[in-house]
Amino acid sequence: MLWRTLLTLALLLAPSRFAFAQAEWQLLRVPGYWETGYGGIVEEYDGFAWYRCFVKIPAGWQGQVLTLNLGPIDDCDETFFNGVKVGGLGTPQPYRSASSEVRRYEVDPSLVRYGDYNLVAVRVFDGG
Repeated sequence: MLWRTLLTLALLLAPSRFAFAQAEWQLLRVPGYWETGYGGIVEEYDGFAWYRCFVKIPAGWQGQVLTLNLGPIDDCDETFFNGVKVGGLGTPQPYRSASSEVRRYEVDPSLVRYGDYNLVAVRVFDGG
């Protein structure tokens, strides 16, 4: 599962509701409970967060369709690969949760920079 491997890397999270003086992006370890980050000040936070990760795709995978398997997300997501939306479930407005749905998105080979780093970004909305 490529995505689970990606999640073991350091990902960045930036909740839109809070402004942090020390930096716009803070490093958090995932998978894990993001509510414990930032000294616990986002524990009760509901709203938007961005997860992003750079991942190197081997040159030998040239032409293969990649699949991002995000695992469980509560509640909504929009998933991007190198800036192109490749999937998303649920909606923040009007609110429709998709917390029980499988997040598995295919990435067209034309979007991939094989043998180089690629950006995976996921905008998540937690409605409560």
